[in-house]
Amino acid sequence: MWFYLSVAAVGILSGILSFFATELIWVRRGLISRWYLRHFSITMPGLCVFRFDPLFALVGNSPERCKNICLFFMYAVAFVVPKILISYESGRLISETFYQDFSIDLHTFPIFRVFTKDTSFSVQSSSSPYIPYVRDYVDIGLSFLMAAHMVLLHSKWKNISRALSELWEGGVLNRNVITPEQYQGTIVKYERRFNSILSYLLPLLFSLAGCVMFFWVFDRLGMYSSLNPTGQPSWELQAGKRWWAHPGTGVASSIFQACWLIFVLYYMLRHNVVGCLAVVMGRDILGGKSNEPVFLLDPDHPDKFGGINLLRVIMLQVAASVLIMGFCLLLTYYIMPTGTARLLIPFFLIFFILNPVYIFVPIMLVNGQIRSSKIHRTRSLRENLTCAEQANDGAQIVRLKWDLSQLEKLPTDLLSIRQIISFVVLYLIPIILFLDWIQQKFALK
Repeated sequence: MWFYLSVAAVGILSGILSFFATELIWVRRGLISRWYLRHFSITMPGLCVFRFDPLFALVGNSPERCKNICLFFMYAVAFVVPKILISYESGRLISETFYQDFSIDLHTFPIFRVFTKDTSFSVQSSSSPYIPYVRDYVDIGLSFLMAAHMVLLHSKWKNISRALSELWEGGVLNRNVITPEQYQGTIVKYERRFNSILSYLLPLLFSLAGCVMFFWVFDRLGMYSSLNPTGQPSWELQAGKRWWAHPGTGVASSIFQACWLIFVLYYMLRHNVVGCLAVVMGRDILGGKSNEPVFLLDPDHPDKFGGINLLRVIMLQVAASVLIMGFCLLLTYYIMPTGTARLLIPFFLIFFILNPVYIFVPIMLVNGQIRSSKIHRTRSLRENLTCAEQANDGAQIVRLKWDLSQLEKLPTDLLSIRQIISFVVLYLIPIILFLDWIQQKFALK
């Protein structure tokens, strides 16, 4: 009965969120109030990738009061504190056997085991299959990781939104290649794509389906194979039944956990929608064939990167986002019961196939344009230098030599080799931890 009640609760929530999605249509047709437009839509001119997101609109319309550290604290409190209060009220914050269970978990939970290597320890018996909130290590870890990721999304989506206009207004985009008509057409085209109904509705629907799937798995198949070192089949099933957020133990805790899970899954999926569209937009702008480069790098630009430092910042943020998603996926695998890894295949595909595309395709496109721009500008400056030397124009010669020296100082790659190596190493950490756990759980038995 509790399971159907939880599905009903999720259905009610989906109805509310679907109503929000239909209001996007009303916004487009001018059928919504000015109050909604003023408080729950972004007034940023030009391209905006989160125009009708009410959460981002509230923060985006008051940036001075919402610094990154404040945002992280806000999300962390919103994710964790209500769960502490609800589980405390229901008597499921901590168990009487928690300290005994925790001493075993230190040597069985993979993340803890990395820091507590003890070859002399051997598990003689399983810990208690009771998961109070303070023992729900995956949920606590995901809460703080997603709080950090939400802060990152706020900054990254703002940078993506203003990147094209800043490159255009700063004269970095070559107007012989990208005409004003093409620039305006790109703004209109991707403003519609980033803020289309489907770009909001599809992540919402998939997040609802994911929420129902996880609750069904935890109830019918169990949870936390990573805390079951002896491999007893009944242990994981009992852990799922005695989970602090199980609807059978408390409606309030299960409803809040379902809402939190939908929220987290929605922004994870929406982040991938925005990422795919951003890569396609970059391909449209930078991937065309032309005798001239798309970028006109300015050696004297204050950002010391020829005017494209914002693109470098965006790529670093994308890399950080991919790494956070990797650790979230790793933690999610640890909470799943034995034999259910196939249910996470879509998430594995996103991490191992789609996420690297966000990194390497834009880097290759931008690096190609950087080199082309430097070659084109160097050739032009040297031709002008030859003419100045023939005319014996001393001031012009000094100026052109200065420009050439400054141009040579500009990097030829968007990200340095050290940054790429650091990303690859960090990218491999969740993979190595995952493989180590697989080895300990199966290969060594």
